[in-house]
Amino acid sequence: MDNTVNFSETPQPKREYTRRDGVMAWLTVALFACFFDAVLNSNLGLCSSLFMLALYGMSAVYLRKSGVALKNMLFLPVVGCMLSASFFFTDNTTAKLLVFCFDVLIYALWLLYASGNAADPDFDTLWYDSLKALFVMPFSSLYAIFFAMCRSKNGKSRAKLALWVFLGVLLAVIPTVIVTGLLISADGGFEALVGNLGDRLPETVSDVFVRLFFCVSLSALTFGALRSNVLRLYPRSLCRESIELHRERRAALPAALVYAAATPMLIVYLVFFATQFAYFTSAFASLLPSGVDNYAEFARRGFFELCAVSVINAVVMLCVSSFAKRNGGEKPLGARIYCVVYAVASLCFTGIAISKMLLYIAKFGLTRLRVYTTVFIVMLAVLFVLAVIRQLVRSFPFMKCAVVTVSLFSLLFAFGRFDGFIADYNVSAYLDGRLESVDTDALAELSCDAYPAVRRLADEATDPVVAKNAMAVRKAFELKAKTRRSCDANISVIQIKGE
Repeated sequence: MDNTVNFSETPQPKREYTRRDGVMAWLTVALFACFFDAVLNSNLGLCSSLFMLALYGMSAVYLRKSGVALKNMLFLPVVGCMLSASFFFTDNTTAKLLVFCFDVLIYALWLLYASGNAADPDFDTLWYDSLKALFVMPFSSLYAIFFAMCRSKNGKSRAKLALWVFLGVLLAVIPTVIVTGLLISADGGFEALVGNLGDRLPETVSDVFVRLFFCVSLSALTFGALRSNVLRLYPRSLCRESIELHRERRAALPAALVYAAATPMLIVYLVFFATQFAYFTSAFASLLPSGVDNYAEFARRGFFELCAVSVINAVVMLCVSSFAKRNGGEKPLGARIYCVVYAVASLCFTGIAISKMLLYIAKFGLTRLRVYTTVFIVMLAVLFVLAVIRQLVRSFPFMKCAVVTVSLFSLLFAFGRFDGFIADYNVSAYLDGRLESVDTDALAELSCDAYPAVRRLADEATDPVVAKNAMAVRKAFELKAKTRRSCDANISVIQIKGE
């Protein structure tokens, strides 16, 4: 008996393009015509927020008019819109770029889940759903936007009209060039005008081509994703049945092999904790261990290595869960035990790393790298706790809680205004004597979010050298705010301009 499951797609029926599709196609093109200036060639300010909010709003109307029940998935668009609004809230371009990329992923997933095209509505198959949302759905209707734009109200194609217009313009090229050449020879002023245009033409053509490329490609992908999800195309692609079959085939390694591969690292961890317990736990008491007299060396050494070990442990847990042979579809008890042990070890590593970082911050202040890695390791620790609960309680919705956790940390990252927090902490610690010095060069590398703290340092610093350097940084921020385009405005820049 052949047990092979056929997941090949059935031929899709020919779909007519309605007036609603045409309107949405033109609105999508109009929106992405602003993409180059509003997003790509900007500091991701106010216009970037308006761009993403308009995209969410237009898509919501189109989905609702197409019969999609938006109430089935409100969490993702709410988080996405909040992240979009954060572009106006902060001036940290690095943070906004990461948030923007994450927001694009949320938007693509929202279209998939809201339309009922995801394999599991509770995010249990999130990895597979992400692949489908980003690659299958947009590219499956890549050319749909062109057909939708060339349809009239009664469904008749306007492609022929567009073709005749294009051919007419093409036929006019040769006589237009001839006439232009004759007029250049006849009039010196017209010759100078055409010469000036010719000098600027290459740059203009290049700029138009770049803008046209991003507008056409991104609007085609976006409308393709919208239409594919509304029509629920390719329902068998990465569906629940195919994913379960893939998981069953993947979980084929003997349990003894998987456990033997995962054991040596645990032995190393046991030796590590037994021999270095006093050394690393000294950071919890803000004390240096015996034989160590350098705070910087003790606090800095090992933090990023411990973070890397925690990430490796997460990968090992995933491999143990994925490849260990299952009995009746259930994860073996041994695999659950190994996952718990690895998660607990990772929590110990993250606790040590955080304590060392807090000690380092107390002695030498904050930087972007220290803040970002600390936030990441805290989020990882929360995920490890959720993983332990999942191994102990089989009904625990790990993926749903993980999605909520990552979303909350992404909102913290987006609205945290860490540059302002970093500058305020370092300046306050220096002025009240907790820090012996303050690095004004490091403050200058921050965004305009750091301006209030820099201004305070310039006004209150008793050291004339520090005050002078802080004043130079303050003027640099003010100059940056004055030269910033209005479409890139955000709260930090507006505050500086207002002064």
